[in-house]
Amino acid sequence: MTEPLATVATYWSLEDCAVQRSALDAAAIENFADDYFVVNLDWLYANGLRGIKLRVPREKLDEATQVLGGASEIGEPEAFEEPVSICEACGATSFEPTQKWLKFVGVAVVIMGAAIAVHQVMPAFLFVLAALLMTLMSPRRRCADCGVES
Repeated sequence: MTEPLATVATYWSLEDCAVQRSALDAAAIENFADDYFVVNLDWLYANGLRGIKLRVPREKLDEATQVLGGASEIGEPEAFEEPVSICEACGATSFEPTQKWLKFVGVAVVIMGAAIAVHQVMPAFLFVLAALLMTLMSPRRRCADCGVES
């Protein structure tokens, strides 16, 4: 940018400046954040430098002002619609969680109790690990109508 630059805005935080720079980049307006990297070293330097100055070419000053004015407007958020899960067997939409962790705890307690009784903790630990892997791979929900697990 060989032409002289004009300051379009001054910011005290890096985040605010970065958002406005992104808006100018999207509008294809060349810009330069003066003192951005110095303030990045320590944000207290912003006081001594009088903030981060966002600069654009002088002939693009009006266009940049319009872009930055529109960049701060936030519209209404879109409503989130929860995706509906449908049972493949019966077409119902109601599901209930399976009690897979309860099954794991029961198996682990039995295995570890037996291992302590016969003083074989290492093989029991491997069986508990295998039970954990099987629990993680088991279905996590069941259809409330037909009972099919998925």
